[in-house]
Amino acid sequence: VNCLNFHPSGKLLASGSDDLRINLWNWQTKKLVKSIRSGHKNNVFQAKFMVCEGYRDSELELISTGRDGCVRHTIVAPSGHSTTNQIFRTSHAIHKVAIPARNDHIFLMAGEDEMVHLCDMRQGKVQTLVDVGKRLYSIATHPFDSEFCVAGNGSAVRVYDLRRAQNPKRVLAPSESTERRLHSSITCAVYNHDGSEILASYSESDIHLFKLDPTDGHMISSTRFRGHCNIKTIKGVSFFGPHSDNIKTIKGVSFFGPHSEYVASGSDCGYIYIWEKSSQTIVNWLRSNPGDVVNCLEPHPEFPILASSGVEDDVKIWVPKGLKDEQEAPLLDSNDLRRYVRRNLNHRNIYRTDFGLRATPLSRFFPTLTYRRRSGAHLNVDDAVDDLQEQDDYDRPGRSRLDCSPS
Repeated sequence: VNCLNFHPSGKLLASGSDDLRINLWNWQTKKLVKSIRSGHKNNVFQAKFMVCEGYRDSELELISTGRDGCVRHTIVAPSGHSTTNQIFRTSHAIHKVAIPARNDHIFLMAGEDEMVHLCDMRQGKVQTLVDVGKRLYSIATHPFDSEFCVAGNGSAVRVYDLRRAQNPKRVLAPSESTERRLHSSITCAVYNHDGSEILASYSESDIHLFKLDPTDGHMISSTRFRGHCNIKTIKGVSFFGPHSDNIKTIKGVSFFGPHSEYVASGSDCGYIYIWEKSSQTIVNWLRSNPGDVVNCLEPHPEFPILASSGVEDDVKIWVPKGLKDEQEAPLLDSNDLRRYVRRNLNHRNIYRTDFGLRATPLSRFFPTLTYRRRSGAHLNVDDAVDDLQEQDDYDRPGRSRLDCSPS
């Protein structure tokens, strides 16, 4: 299951998958409302609801993209009958679409043809907005402004103004030169709730948060969130090298909370990691099925609820419960968390070494992994990863530490 999207009302959840279908779910009752033949000839990469002013509320509209390079428009009538039409086609995979703020009749699309295209649904026209010159795996729009950001091959998130998109307004990248050289691609980049931050998930590396100046929008600082693993491909296709032309890992990343207080990501190890943004601390750790690769996370538009999917055949809904409620998900175990974080680090380091890259000490990415007591219910474990390789200059005073405080 390659994509998830909640309807803005929060009542329905759309999913798209390798069976070339778009499914509409009543997530509260776990019922499949409608299974739609998407019309795509290859893997469905995104299915996104469109809610346009002036359209009939009883109809559902979706935009879908696929590995076949097609972008399709699907309408589901109140009777349940669905129709789909092709809007755009290219010879390269189209990964994502995004809807600009205050203009719900147009959408932007980005893919491996290295271009951002704009479609106006009122006129039925598609135009090329900008040639980025990089294969694109992600596009997101500012929640209030005319900005949008794109990411893909390379280490930079590029931010454009929809009204003047010939050149990027700014280019965001990790500050450390060593980090920039190690990043082969960005699999997802998103804005926070007010557009003051952009979150980017780097293949083979960490998640980076870029904080923007509210006056001119330029980057003030960047922080990292560590512990997950983003290496495997979405279809299990093997890489022939770190810059292979094979399809990349399309692993998402998301802010979580009404004011983007948390960062959430799936991992190749089959877990969902949730960090507290202010401290970069792992505060929750959710287990999917053993052997799964979690790629997609979709926060509910209103409630503290997450939907997840990936290289598996189902969609999971994660709902918070009180301590006295029946717990369906396994409780977070700090020893298991420590073990999986260590394993993720080793996998990432081995991957780089196998493909001939300079072996980088794990301490470069995880100088210290500690568990600290944040409340009486939390564990305090010192020297959690004492078998990591020799510390280097990243462990000097002033560098950030990775803290895992289960809650």
